[in-house]
Amino acid sequence: AIEEFILLNKEYRKKDNEILRTLLLPGIKALFSNPQQSTRDVAVALLGFAASKTPNLIPQIAALHRDDPEKNFFTNIIHLQSHRRSNAINLLEATVKTNDCDIACIEEYFMSLLLMNLKDTAQNVVSSTISVIQAISAKLPWENYKNLLRKLIYRVHRQNLKNKSCIRSIASVLENLESHHERVEESEFQLLLKNLLPKMEELLPFSSEDEGREAMISPASVIAFTYFIKHLPEHARKVQLNRVLKLIIDRLVSRSQGIRDDARKAIASAVNILGISSLKVTLQALRARLTQGYQVHVLGVVIHDILHVNIYVFIIYSCLYNKKIYICIYQPHACSRRCNCFQQQSVCSLRQNKSM
Repeated sequence: AIEEFILLNKEYRKKDNEILRTLLLPGIKALFSNPQQSTRDVAVALLGFAASKTPNLIPQIAALHRDDPEKNFFTNIIHLQSHRRSNAINLLEATVKTNDCDIACIEEYFMSLLLMNLKDTAQNVVSSTISVIQAISAKLPWENYKNLLRKLIYRVHRQNLKNKSCIRSIASVLENLESHHERVEESEFQLLLKNLLPKMEELLPFSSEDEGREAMISPASVIAFTYFIKHLPEHARKVQLNRVLKLIIDRLVSRSQGIRDDARKAIASAVNILGISSLKVTLQALRARLTQGYQVHVLGVVIHDILHVNIYVFIIYSCLYNKKIYICIYQPHACSRRCNCFQQQSVCSLRQNKSM
């Protein structure tokens, strides 16, 4: 019946366009956030039908319609095959980056649908969704950007911090925080950081009741928190960095291989995000704590991971503070056989750079 009404809109455009805009389209948008997958699929199908039959009604949305079903966004986004859903989301991201669709229109119609897709069981769909959310957040006005960030943080806390996909999306949105920093006044920017800091701290087990536990630490949570503290004032940033390093290094001394692996990924990512300013304090904290038995082996492997992710930063830093870095590299038994070759090559390259 709704499709027939949309078709009649062609003949009585002036009269029915107002009904479509004020009644039909808001109803479709409301259904995008419905928890039932079947209901969301019906809403997408109706919007696609309207975009194909009445492109003048919503021209920004009509840009996503294709006559070829293999390339049509509205057909693929509700398809059973995950690669078709992923392709639809990639098409949406392409339209965002090329400005083929108005960013306000995309946020209005599709953000709720994208947030629901974070619960998708297919990882390729989740990854594509996180990527397009990042692309959208980069072009949002400041107020809309803040609302999106708050909405994601609220979703994570509502699900007891268990939705890793949502945490990854927070990290991707925070990656664009620096570009928004340049567009707003400093006082307004710092006010946002102050208001969100308590909620961001809850992403990591900083509370006293978690001390001493061998709980796994999510690399995604560390990445999100590190992107956030990167923009804090210098003193506050150092305080938070020391807390994060202590939290991670406590996991590095764990006997559980899985906990140590996650901690290694987290600390390498944190150094990569914060840059050269965090390298010295990170190495000092590692060497101060990882001193005995198997911990020395862990120290070598962790340094290898940091080098692997931050090799260019490391070379520049090593040219400036050569002796301090060599103490870490040449510490007895600090590296395993699998990373020894890599570190030897790094040392050779550093010696060559030193002579330049």
